[in-house]
Amino acid sequence: MLTGACTPKKDVSAVSEKVPQTHPFTRLMPAPQSAKEIQELLELARVYNEIDMALTGLEELSRLAPAPLNEEAAFRRVELMLEFQYPQAVIETQQLLETYPLHALTPYAHAWLARWWMAQNNDAQALDAFIHVLKHPRLTRELAEEALNSATPIAQRAPEKEAVYWLLSAAEVDLNRQEHWLRAAANRASLDTIFQLQQEKRLEGEALKTFYLHAARVRLMSGQMDEVRAIADILTANMPYDAITQKVEAWASGITQHVTIGALLPLSGKYARFGEEALRGIRLAIASETYADKVDLRIADSESKTAGAVRGYQYLVSNGSDWVIGPLLSEHTEALLPHLVPNIPVISLANQTSVAEASSKLFIHTLAKSVQAAYMANFSWQQGARKAVILSEKSSAAADEAEAFISTFEKLGGEIVEHLTLEDTIDNRSELQALRERSDDEELLAELDDDIALLSAETELEIRIPVNFDAIYIALSGKRVAALAGQLAYVGVHDIPLYGSSRWQDKHLLDDRGRYLSTSRFVNINFPANDSNTLRRMMNAYRETWGVGKPGKLFGIAYDSVLIAAVLGSRLGLQGRDTINGLYDSEGFPGLTGHVRFDKNGVGQKEFEVFTIKRGKLTPAG
Repeated sequence: MLTGACTPKKDVSAVSEKVPQTHPFTRLMPAPQSAKEIQELLELARVYNEIDMALTGLEELSRLAPAPLNEEAAFRRVELMLEFQYPQAVIETQQLLETYPLHALTPYAHAWLARWWMAQNNDAQALDAFIHVLKHPRLTRELAEEALNSATPIAQRAPEKEAVYWLLSAAEVDLNRQEHWLRAAANRASLDTIFQLQQEKRLEGEALKTFYLHAARVRLMSGQMDEVRAIADILTANMPYDAITQKVEAWASGITQHVTIGALLPLSGKYARFGEEALRGIRLAIASETYADKVDLRIADSESKTAGAVRGYQYLVSNGSDWVIGPLLSEHTEALLPHLVPNIPVISLANQTSVAEASSKLFIHTLAKSVQAAYMANFSWQQGARKAVILSEKSSAAADEAEAFISTFEKLGGEIVEHLTLEDTIDNRSELQALRERSDDEELLAELDDDIALLSAETELEIRIPVNFDAIYIALSGKRVAALAGQLAYVGVHDIPLYGSSRWQDKHLLDDRGRYLSTSRFVNINFPANDSNTLRRMMNAYRETWGVGKPGKLFGIAYDSVLIAAVLGSRLGLQGRDTINGLYDSEGFPGLTGHVRFDKNGVGQKEFEVFTIKRGKLTPAG
């Protein structure tokens, strides 16, 4: 490095060994290297626009050059043909794939075909090509990343069967998030597709068990008991003595019990409109035939007051409620603590999660930014982040969000390099520049000092040391994130993943058309957003009941919460202390607003949709 740096103003970059270069796909092979002759021909086409000349040169190499140069030339020729939309490109690529099924560039050819089909707006063919990419034995790290990032948004809009097969292929490759992919596949899969997967023996081992468990559980939650029975029959035929089979059999054979659920909501006063939205979700969730005669609903109006919340809770308990859903506000939830009755779980929809620690009878189910931040800490860790910087503003909400990320990240073993609270100004470059200077790897600089001193004093060098962090969490609005991304690039912080919550979605995130946000990952909680069978049924019921409008996030979280109570209390017949133990089920509960698991403190840890920015548009991340 120092020898190459002897020319004036040469940029010298060093990689610090202190920052772990971990990655979800480190077990996969690196990209194959291209021969110099072929690199020059590719440059001839792409830089100088001499496409036909480059294709002719590659064709001659494919015929006359010795192996393996001739083979690479043949592959690179079809790459250019696909890239520049030549009419015979697809046919020649398919012929090449048949000739060299196990070549190192074969998975790349499938990726080139996938890009071709994407350009033709053919989602089914593009997904099929990406499946071939992921299933190829010579899959590389860069191809795995490309396939997951490019195909995930396609899968969200693709037909059910194609989407499920893609999600299962992703599960086989992305082992860090395998359960995420399997759960997504289970949510999308129809019973017909499940039967076909079983006949094809598409899954095996623990992945098969996880998929069937999630498929059965999502149907249990939505009351499709005939389909739960069908999945139980598949498991009984294939693994009759497995614990998963026994669990699904118990779900399928359970007799629905009578249960009374209380709703504690502000139906008058200044928060009445929020209470009405939540009540709609509760009513619709238990309106199915499954619970028609088995779930009684008691409703109490908190009157948007703390005292009203206490009175409403006492009314619900005295009138036989086995569960309580609500309140909506944190201060109302705190007011209930001295009055909570043993063995009657309360699922509060408040945003303040810390209050849950005060009682084993209290659970918090929310989409709050702090819950999102905890999820993104786990997500960033799975993506290989080990040292993070936090950027936030001077507000209690941002502080809570930042603290949630920090707490979770540190529990995982990560290190917070710095938590910087930014001034509320348009230009934060001076603060970010100071952060950049503080983030240099001082040990690496010290090691370089003696060697640099050996160089001529007249030689002007520009030494750039990598930053000592590999993730940035930004607890700020989208408008500020858009500005900060450019300012980070200005001070020399490049290619560091940026993570955030739905706070970013303020309609200003794309003010700069996402120019510096290609590495971003942030929570998306637009509701309703996905294309699951359960969501479609809910939307149909919503339109039949209310005709117009669209349910909001509070509707969704209330809908999911009351279904958890109905499944545990009515479908599974849990009573007394067992109801509270049931909420701690490590498998958690699928829902329209995302999968939720209640941790030891009673806080519902959600799994959210993660989005990124690609070509100036918000898109699901891989």
